Amino acid sequence: MLWIVYYIGAESFLIDSSRMDFSQGQAIVAGMGFIAAGVAVYEAMVRSPLRHNGKLFSLILFAFLIFMSWLAFQLFSARGAYIHVGAILGTIMAGNVFFGIMPAQRALVEAVQRDESPDPKYGAFAKLRSTHNNYFTLPVIFIMISNHYPMTYGHEFGWLVLVAIGFISAFARHFFNLKNQGVSKPSILVIAAIMLAALAAAMVPAKIEAEKGEAVLTDTQAMTIIGQRCVSCHAVSPSNEGFASAPAGIVLETVEQAFTVKDKMIPALQTGYMPLGNLTGMTDEERQQLMIWLSK
Repeated sequence: MLWIVYYIGAESFLIDSSRMDFSQGQAIVAGMGFIAAGVAVYEAMVRSPLRHNGKLFSLILFAFLIFMSWLAFQLFSARGAYIHVGAILGTIMAGNVFFGIMPAQRALVEAVQRDESPDPKYGAFAKLRSTHNNYFTLPVIFIMISNHYPMTYGHEFGWLVLVAIGFISAFARHFFNLKNQGVSKPSILVIAAIMLAALAAAMVPAKIEAEKGEAVLTDTQAMTIIGQRCVSCHAVSPSNEGFASAPAGIVLETVEQAFTVKDKMIPALQTGYMPLGNLTGMTDEERQQLMIWLSK
């Protein structure tokens, strides 16, 4: 799916020319290199003596993932950034199975067949990797569905939102891990809920209103911008070759049509979710002007 959606469709889903003006080939190489680098650093860490110091390992790994989240937002579109951070975590999880858990199982079977005691180092290494997979699970699930929530990756600090949600979900996972060991600490879930509520409050969009003395677009001016930036897709007969009909059935060829879907347009403009990949080059000023016009 990464190849089909984000690499074949790189111009729409992966490239944001305001960040890095990649060609399709350059974007693909950057994406693959980004994932490979993330996995390589993890493998180097987990195979080093650092793995014997659980707290220090966790802190360094978390700091590294924060950096990779930030870096992804410098290289790719917002949604592409989320998916590539998720691809790092998902590839690490698969690697943990193939490079740690399965070899340990084979070593155990072979030792039993030889009527020998298995070397405990294989089991310890497998348990460490399995533990990492356990805590990665909820962050990866969130990233998998995050494309449906543009208010997260489309936020001004989307990379930090990703870090925060990843941390909160992994922290909540700790409650269930303790519960499976017979230890009940509901306070963990309460704290996680408070952190999530605080994050949601911090992400509430600012009220849209014109500054003092700022002129509101006329209908004609607004439709000129929409015609230049939106109608290539959102038309009865789209000129964008990627669409045979208007996406989601939303047509924006008249003022009335625009105001009918203003509750969808404003969040899409505010988060940068549309235009898709900003292929039409909508400016921040145009976004603000359209949001004020739609809110009048």
